Amino acid sequence: MGVEGKGEGCVDGVTLYDPLPTFFVFVSMCLCVCVLMERSKVEVDDGSNVFSAVWCVDCNDNVIVAGCCDGKIEFWDTLTGSLKYVHEETSHEGVTGIRIYSNRVIAVRLNGSIDFLQIVSVQSVDHLMSAHSMHRRNYQPGSESPISGFSSSLYEEEIICHLLHTSRAHQQPITVLEVEGGKAVTGSQDHTLKVFRVDDTVCLSTLHGHYGPITTLFIDKLSPMTAASGSQDGAVCLWDLQTGTCVCQLRGHDGAVTALSYTASYVLSAGIDNRLLVWERFQGHLLNTINLSQNYCNSIIMLTDNLLLTGRQGSLGIWDIRLGDPVRIVRLGHADDSVLVRQVRHVGHTIVCDYGSQLRVVRFPAIVEKID
Repeated sequence: MGVEGKGEGCVDGVTLYDPLPTFFVFVSMCLCVCVLMERSKVEVDDGSNVFSAVWCVDCNDNVIVAGCCDGKIEFWDTLTGSLKYVHEETSHEGVTGIRIYSNRVIAVRLNGSIDFLQIVSVQSVDHLMSAHSMHRRNYQPGSESPISGFSSSLYEEEIICHLLHTSRAHQQPITVLEVEGGKAVTGSQDHTLKVFRVDDTVCLSTLHGHYGPITTLFIDKLSPMTAASGSQDGAVCLWDLQTGTCVCQLRGHDGAVTALSYTASYVLSAGIDNRLLVWERFQGHLLNTINLSQNYCNSIIMLTDNLLLTGRQGSLGIWDIRLGDPVRIVRLGHADDSVLVRQVRHVGHTIVCDYGSQLRVVRFPAIVEKID
């Protein structure tokens, strides 16, 4: 499948709107959109096929984890689209944020708790229970798994998951979670953020600076001691996680900040005021304002230094933040634009997003800038 020049095409029910500016070259024009799983059609152990709503997702090259409103955590194989494992706690508190980090899964819940889990892979279903028993006898918190850790290939393996530690991180619901550089950062409706060390689950610091519930968060992958958070008070705070101090505060939104992203040069914030603001990240100067329509979701992802992706009703949209213009729209369904894409995650050139009761994988071609 390919798209040439401007115009629209439809492949397997996915419509491509492709007004590409001339200064972008798509190395390959092949764009693959697949339905990874129809969750309502997968039977669970008791023979039923009732799945609760997905509140949050994360993924790596091999597995997708989905946190559900009933407290369950689902593990899906990205290659086969099969359900690998379901982790369930007795509290049944909804999972509001989830992240995969090495062979750990960190999940936060509606009651303000944070869970640290260990992923274990075993070679076959026949050995699942014996491996589980061996792990329970031999595993010590903080040590590597005695089985195989988190294998790089789950295609012929089953996985199980053990709860290492849980604690009440906040007295109010946790709204955001990010994990990077060995640290997990949570944000809550109690107006604070907390920093945890993943290895031993110790809380290192509490961050104060917002005057409203925390709504969005990122940790810089290249500089994991740097983070930023947004809240309902309309402010964006840039943090030094080493010292726990707020080094800069950005104000430009009328109302809550709903999403954040970043590049080496920019911080980007989306707000309930339907505006996307592009900030110079070191001095905090406002560089550009992009007006979004009301059908865009609260997830924004930088594909390159200048191309931004966001979910919207029935599709994904790509923007050029320098020009403030949309450059591509990928429609995820045949004709139903009423389904709002709420969760979007990025791994390499692959995007995982929700679409109604489905999770979908969109593989974008490599995008490079043309050198004149």
